Amino acid sequence: MTAYLNGLLSEGAIGEAEFGVLIALGPRSAAELYALCCHFTGLLSRTLPRGDVSRISFIAARDTALSFRNTVTSRLGHPRAIGPLGASAPSGAFPAMGQPHSGPGAPGAGTAASLRPIDHHTALRRQGWPVRDQGDRGTCVAHALVAAWEQRVHRGGAPTDYSEQFVFWSAKQADGDPGDGTQHAFALQGLQSRGICKEADWPYDGNIQAGSVDHGPPPPLAVAQASAQVHAGGGVRRNATALGLYKQLLRGPVAIGLPVYADPMDTQFNNWNVPGLYEWGIVAQPPLSSIVIGGHAVCVVGFEPDPDEPSGNGWFIIRNSWGADFGQQLPGPAGGGAAAAFGPEPGYGQVSWDYVDARLWEVCWL
Repeated sequence: MTAYLNGLLSEGAIGEAEFGVLIALGPRSAAELYALCCHFTGLLSRTLPRGDVSRISFIAARDTALSFRNTVTSRLGHPRAIGPLGASAPSGAFPAMGQPHSGPGAPGAGTAASLRPIDHHTALRRQGWPVRDQGDRGTCVAHALVAAWEQRVHRGGAPTDYSEQFVFWSAKQADGDPGDGTQHAFALQGLQSRGICKEADWPYDGNIQAGSVDHGPPPPLAVAQASAQVHAGGGVRRNATALGLYKQLLRGPVAIGLPVYADPMDTQFNNWNVPGLYEWGIVAQPPLSSIVIGGHAVCVVGFEPDPDEPSGNGWFIIRNSWGADFGQQLPGPAGGGAAAAFGPEPGYGQVSWDYVDARLWEVCWL
């Protein structure tokens, strides 16, 4: 009966005096304590300062929400915690790491009436284009860029599988960052200088190797094969808009980097892996006061206009690199319902025009 209160006492959330008052009232759970604080504030305030009652009420509300979330998770399955991520914030990126979300960005110049559906994924999927899984490594930038490359060079038949490992290693030679993760600018720089090889020349390993972020050096054959496929075009734009992304998407798939938001008091979950949305591949709108805890990169492969999207414009269809676990319930009902899921199959998903606009760290096109 006292397990919850004992836990609060042991973690220092309440003091001995507060514990003595509360134990006499007998709340057995966070929900019961929260109800007590809400409905018997006057009674509690006779023995505890009103400020302490408010603080205890906040703690109980937080724990009630966490308990509910854990219940949902136990029923729906446990999504990935925090990632893996891997998109680094460029210099001058907005929003910056640690910056709180203060509300929706400025509306884009496009309107749903002027936007049309875009589909760069169906033809490849029908030929066999399985989603990749970056495993435990922060290699999402390489996965996003390789997905865009595989679509760009596809000329019919089964799509060619190219090496995310080589692209990531090449980016790490340029970014000067000893840690995991990178930026699209460095990945594109590597593609333009060192090229790209096929997956068979240097297979991807999703496991972390101690002391080797990039798993290098590459096999000599991979270097030789990549040098024959050096890319001369492409570009990167930082702090872009949703309309700018849409215009690039008209020409072909686009790799993007976006900030990831989480509750500063509990970063186990973020707006990319919310239970009930994760299963449908839906990236949640960041709640007010949530903060940027990292970045994630995906390949944008389509667009679906939707007047019910927060900005009234629509959803960018994304190809993620978390395997088929992300969006595992797809395909699902599209438009108008609680699960307005537009992703075509597991591994894909959607991010809103509203979320992308004014929060787009990088747009990379080939």
